[in-house]
Amino acid sequence: MNQPTTYTAFTIGPIYKTLTQQRRTRSIFAASYFLSYIMKQMLHELSAHEKDILIPSSKLLNQKTPGTGLFPDRLIMKGGNIELLNDAREKVFKDLIDKIQDLTWLHPDYLKSYLKIYTLELEIPEDERTIHLINEYLDNLELQETFPSGEDSDALQRFFHLQADNFMTQDAFGEDAGKSFKSLFEIATSEVAKSPDERARRDYEELIDEYITAQAIEYKEKKLYRDLENQPLDPDEDFLYENLQTIMEEDFRDYMKYIAIIYADGDRFGSHIKNLNGDASKLQDFSSRLFVFNLQAKELIENYGGAPVYIGGDDLLFFAPVANMLQVDDSRPKTLFHLINQLDEAFHEAMGEKDAHGNLLPLSLSMSYGVSLSYHKYPMNEALKEAAELLFSKAKDNHTHETRKVHPNKNVIAFKVLKHSGQFFEAIIDKDPLDNAPRDPNDPTLYQHFMGLLDLDIKGENFLNSLTHSMAFFQDLFVELLVKSSNPDPQMIQNLFDNNLNEGIHNQNRAYINQVAAFVIKVFTDLRNKNLQNPLIFEPSSGNPEDRWESLSEKGLGTIYATLRFIHFIRSKRNKNVYV
Repeated sequence: MNQPTTYTAFTIGPIYKTLTQQRRTRSIFAASYFLSYIMKQMLHELSAHEKDILIPSSKLLNQKTPGTGLFPDRLIMKGGNIELLNDAREKVFKDLIDKIQDLTWLHPDYLKSYLKIYTLELEIPEDERTIHLINEYLDNLELQETFPSGEDSDALQRFFHLQADNFMTQDAFGEDAGKSFKSLFEIATSEVAKSPDERARRDYEELIDEYITAQAIEYKEKKLYRDLENQPLDPDEDFLYENLQTIMEEDFRDYMKYIAIIYADGDRFGSHIKNLNGDASKLQDFSSRLFVFNLQAKELIENYGGAPVYIGGDDLLFFAPVANMLQVDDSRPKTLFHLINQLDEAFHEAMGEKDAHGNLLPLSLSMSYGVSLSYHKYPMNEALKEAAELLFSKAKDNHTHETRKVHPNKNVIAFKVLKHSGQFFEAIIDKDPLDNAPRDPNDPTLYQHFMGLLDLDIKGENFLNSLTHSMAFFQDLFVELLVKSSNPDPQMIQNLFDNNLNEGIHNQNRAYINQVAAFVIKVFTDLRNKNLQNPLIFEPSSGNPEDRWESLSEKGLGTIYATLRFIHFIRSKRNKNVYV
């Protein structure tokens, strides 16, 4: 048995509670960056011990004005010096209090009681359970959280709401007065800045300059943020959208009034770290690889028009436009799902190994995503909660018994569109084959089918409505032919589509209809295979076997129609309703 080794560690919080109290993009960014900033300052205080830090990568300290929170919420180092960590914590507290009190009144005792910076020192063997055990101890420390309230709570929230020149905006963006975290309107409509219509681009930039950037500069130069009782109003989004519709005319799309909030989290990281056997050099290399991915992810998100809130290790949170359908440059992703594709490729490139020919080998690690798409007036903190719920309760099946996990291999995308009308649609898309089998080029995954539907051309504005209404007449046969049958025949599904969708508008979109048929086959084939592999997943509580097929039908049709509705959503023009 390995001899015990001493480790020290600390964790910072509360993260989720702090973020979900915010109601504006800039305050969500500020609250997140605040916690990242604390970790950054702690890391600075410990920089003399850089060689002992296992997680996160000390290379983070080389990033000047990163524009997003890059520092995760935990630090683990080899060696025993709890006094060192506690001294660093006290120095960081004092510095924070001094800086914040220049901007807003906040009692030091409240800040200390609100922030949770827990430190620990322990002796454990250096083996495959080292990091797991340390994280378990940190998890237990976080259970001690208490949430103080009162007037100081308002002062802290007011501080997060500041959009002016303060120590955090300087640290994040540098000295550029016009540079700050984007407003929701700017993120949702960012594709207009790269529209092929030069006039539209110019008018859009003038709109931003006059009603958003100019206000931010005045706010900073006149130090209006010191007037805590008379905070300026946020830009009037209704006014901005009215002007944008005038600018864009028939090119305006309703999805521009929606914002995507994306939570992402790594899959099977615990098992991977366990396989590193507590080896310090391997852990540091792992942290460095994550750092490389983080920088690439930030660049990809911003190139798409999104705004990263934090990118710390295997945890991501960012805002993004729903789509970029008016782009000039074909290299920019068309939708947020194309962006996720790019993020996955960057993740594999950074974390994977290559064979002798330079080809990437299969990777056990992956990323799962929770994607909330909501109308611009929907409460921001509620949209954040939706995204977190989609990731952890649906994509990752957390708190679900192992025998009943619908997505045991994770590596999925769970998305939900909350319409202005109050209606919603959602789906969960598996990115990998079942059982994590190697990808077969002749058997695309559900995700590859999904992306294929997003990319195909569609002729006729009413085609998708026509397609989905027609499918409703024979949809009950999907389960009969692909799930309940002892000998499923996918060709019969193709025949259903061919025989029932044979009018003029359908013939113009035959390639698309064939892709939908293939998607239907894949959705229900995967459900059938999951049911065969583990019948407990769909075990009906009623005990009635027929209820199993109803559950499978609902899950399958929900995925299919949510996909078609999303495609209609991003392709329909202004004031065109979706009747799917």
